[in-house]
Amino acid sequence: MLRCPLARGRRPTLPGKTSGGLELATTGAMVIARIRPIPGAPPRWIVKALGALSRKVSEHPGTLLTLIVPPTERHPPALLRRIAQLADSVTQGGGFMVIVGSRSTLEGWTAPELVVPIVDTLEEAEALLLP
Repeated sequence: MLRCPLARGRRPTLPGKTSGGLELATTGAMVIARIRPIPGAPPRWIVKALGALSRKVSEHPGTLLTLIVPPTERHPPALLRRIAQLADSVTQGGGFMVIVGSRSTLEGWTAPELVVPIVDTLEEAEALLLP
């Protein structure tokens, strides 16, 4: 079951699955990926899970992706690089990615040529991605 409520009464079409600290679910055409750090687990698990998601996204052009990043004071550089790689894969495949998280900790993480909106809530992400 998806642990985060969806906006506008939408129900997930794929129940949430957690693997390596990354929970995935879908609603309609949108994929929701939530980073859920596992206590005691190394951050590289999440980096690897995001790499696997990046490969899947490159196999499915036109992906609409929402990435939910937990609020922390600082994110590991490897995680930020992997998020940038994921954003690049989505963009190259003709898709669109939105990040839900803290603007203050996430701004400046992407390459200048990547345009990825950072919003505060899942509802804002859905408004950008879904008609």
